[in-house]
Amino acid sequence: MTPKGLLQTDKYKYIWTRDVGDGEYRGPLDAMRVDKDEGYEVYRFIINFLKKYKLDSIYHAHLIEDALHSPTLSNVVMREDLMNRIYSMISSKI
Repeated sequence: MTPKGLLQTDKYKYIWTRDVGDGEYRGPLDAMRVDKDEGYEVYRFIINFLKKYKLDSIYHAHLIEDALHSPTLSNVVMREDLMNRIYSMISSKI
């Protein structure tokens, strides 16, 4: 599935290029973070989440995406922290 086919682009606004400010985080630190307004980063995060927890539906992808954009996680950007927190948030629905 393509990024635009998986993501809720009618609900969340994404850019499809790197942010101007990304340059300062290139390398390992950048790989540990998720830029929530970059469509390809959100897509990659969701795909990795689906694989890690053996999920495979659009329903699950949208649960993950909604949790990623929730006010509760608005200041959380570290990939592993997001994985763990999102799983806690949605585990009762999967």
